[in-house]
Amino acid sequence: MRTDIGAKEILFPMPVLIVGTYDENGKPDAMNAAWGGIGDTKEVFLCLDGSHKTVKNLLKQRNLQ
Repeated sequence: MRTDIGAKEILFPMPVLIVGTYDENGKPDAMNAAWGGIGDTKEVFLCLDGSHKTVKNLLKQRNLQ
């Protein structure tokens, strides 16, 4: 039996997300994030460990929109 659930903002199967940043010297950095998904129609959520350079760059820039 099939059920039509309509159009939804979902990610399945769960992909690995690539998060990219630049440090204060303009050097690029990227990491893959296995824990993440769609939080709203125009937002994603990520669960990241603060020990990664990418996370430190994100927190320094604070331009998360």
